[in-house]
Amino acid sequence: MRGRTVIVLAVIAAGLGLAVLLDGGDAARRGDKRLLPGLNTERIIELTISGAGRDTLSLRRAASGFEVVEGVGKGGKSVADLAATRKLLSTLEFLEPRRELPRGRGLRQLGLAPPRLKVSLRLRGRKARLELTLGAVDPSGTGVYARAGASTPVVLDKEVFEAFDVDAQELRDRELVPFSAAQIERLVWRASTTPAVEVARGADGRWWLGGRLLAQTRAVERLAGAAAALRATRFIAPRGAERLRRTLTVSAGERSVTVRVGGGCPGRAGELRIERDKTAGIAALRGCVAASALAAFDALKRKEALRERAPLRLRPADIERVELHQGSAALKLSRSGAGWALSSRGGAKAPADSDALRRAIAALRRLQGTVEPAAAAALAARFPAATTTVITVSAGRQRRVLRFGPAEAERLPVRRDDEAAVLWLKAPLPAAARSLLAVNALSWRDRTVLQIPGYELAAVTVARRGEASQRCERRAGAWRLIAPATGAVDDKHLARLSERLSGLSVAVFLPPSSAPSGPADAVVTLLRRRRLLSGETRQERHRIELWRPGGSTGQGSCIGRLGRAVFRLDRPICSMLSGPLMQKRAR
Repeated sequence: MRGRTVIVLAVIAAGLGLAVLLDGGDAARRGDKRLLPGLNTERIIELTISGAGRDTLSLRRAASGFEVVEGVGKGGKSVADLAATRKLLSTLEFLEPRRELPRGRGLRQLGLAPPRLKVSLRLRGRKARLELTLGAVDPSGTGVYARAGASTPVVLDKEVFEAFDVDAQELRDRELVPFSAAQIERLVWRASTTPAVEVARGADGRWWLGGRLLAQTRAVERLAGAAAALRATRFIAPRGAERLRRTLTVSAGERSVTVRVGGGCPGRAGELRIERDKTAGIAALRGCVAASALAAFDALKRKEALRERAPLRLRPADIERVELHQGSAALKLSRSGAGWALSSRGGAKAPADSDALRRAIAALRRLQGTVEPAAAAALAARFPAATTTVITVSAGRQRRVLRFGPAEAERLPVRRDDEAAVLWLKAPLPAAARSLLAVNALSWRDRTVLQIPGYELAAVTVARRGEASQRCERRAGAWRLIAPATGAVDDKHLARLSERLSGLSVAVFLPPSSAPSGPADAVVTLLRRRRLLSGETRQERHRIELWRPGGSTGQGSCIGRLGRAVFRLDRPICSMLSGPLMQKRAR
């Protein structure tokens, strides 16, 4: 009787020991149906899998992840696959029995003595190991008998056995390039029959071919993504006789890894042999890789296909400043609130034509050309300072300098920053892009010269040369004809005029000297009553002078002047501004 009591107490103690080992007490375990309640996988420093007729292997926690140790005392060690390790740890953490077995079932009958598989855990801060034993398949064929420590046997899903029935190859890290695509800063592809091709990220964040020519960012990023995704399909023993004639070198900061590629892998079509030598912090690897995974690097055989063909790739939303220079002329366009501001040397800031600048930048980004490498002397001769337009585009810390030289035989040469090449664009450029070559403040001035809300327009006077003036005033919300004394107001015309004056835009600004010296063909005087926040009303008068090239009867566009600004107006606007304010008399 005493002997049986001792045995029962030992089993109970083992179960309690398991609970204490995992979670520190029964309180945390209450309601937790897992086989290993409260298991913290972060405390696992070693996981060993053993069984009859198989090599023992261990996963040991290292500085960064786990290492696979093959065999006991054999010394074979390699980096463990992160996904495979996480799968094993997650399986352990969430083990939940289907059911507990009734007492009296023999362990040998359940395949647990000896077990088919034994999973042994060493936890940080604990001397005693935790063991999970897996035995035979249950009669349903979907479960497996298991036991945690010396606790009562249970039935687990069969997938648990399959998860731990692995060999070292399945747990080894198959990643060939231990860097993410974003970390990669340099790629070098060497083949025995072609020169090496190198692409590297510069200090400005762009990719460069051989350090001299700009490379297409998207194309290189695809290559970096393909390099980061390279994985061995399986591991094989090295063959000393075969030469691996192609190499891919990938660098991230001061770390670098070289993968050598050979011929077909034995025993399976569509695979190539690969080798990666051991370097600082990176283990050696010998195995196979899918030939399709290396297909992306065929683009490096024709490095011309990787050359950047666009003059500008900055996103329009990121651009904060555009500077234009040609000889002694210079002006700057910079963001100001929701729009853009224009400033030139010695001049104050003024609103810029934001829509025109957006169209110009969009047109410039759409351009594509042909890249032609050139020596420094040839570049200096092709871009003389006096006739070269320099466009500097800034977006935060990024700065792009474009030099546009004189056109040659329907081609326009462009040099991007200090690139050792000329980008040839087809000339003439589209009008929107060509406008950036005009280093003229008048070209970029905001074309809206007058903004009078309709409810603030109080009076309109039109004086056409050789005719009597017409004047209308708004009274109690309705227009009244003041001069001449007789006649009817043309309400429809005044409604259209009021709408146009709410945002009067010109076709183009002209130099002040362009205004004709003679009297104007028509003078339009506008009275605005502006209500201030203080409640007071301020009156403003605006005088627009209009000259038609053919005199008062001219049918084309006209020249206008408002204050010091001289401009050209389109024909419909000219006709509206100088049109009669009163209805025509019926004949």
